[in-house]
Amino acid sequence: MPMFASQQEAALFERMYLETKARAYQTAYNVLHSRESAEDAVSESYFRIAQIFSRISCLPERRQHAYVLITVRNTALNLLRSEQKYRGELEYIDEIYTPPAESEADSPVTAAVLRLSESDRQILYLRFELELDYREISTAMHISRAAARQRVRLAKKHLKQNLEESGYETDQRSLV
Repeated sequence: MPMFASQQEAALFERMYLETKARAYQTAYNVLHSRESAEDAVSESYFRIAQIFSRISCLPERRQHAYVLITVRNTALNLLRSEQKYRGELEYIDEIYTPPAESEADSPVTAAVLRLSESDRQILYLRFELELDYREISTAMHISRAAARQRVRLAKKHLKQNLEESGYETDQRSLV
């Protein structure tokens, strides 16, 4: 399926591209501060614009140029957010809970935490030590918000069971 309905439409797109490419690149670079990322944003923007060019080709030239620059800016911002999100996920992974040294495992609570599965310890660490909300946990662990909420609830239940098995008393509302 051709991207343009006619040769004339393709020529109009090419003309618009040649007139706006320098400003589009500068716009993307101002947001991303990276040559490669700016080129990616500009390329993706023009591809999206080409897909809907028949709808915007009837606009006056100034409005077309404005549309291009707004699209490039928004694409660059989306790319920046996804890069920051990815970097943030890597930071979460680096901060995932590691068990305390043996000397720190003297308290019944620490012993109960150490008896939890690795995934239970990690989810509790993200929720209560790093104080992440369910959205942030879901992002860090690549699961849905509902799954993050459910895993926290189950990890708390397992921790409560471990504490009760070791003789530590918990009240009805604590941990669950």
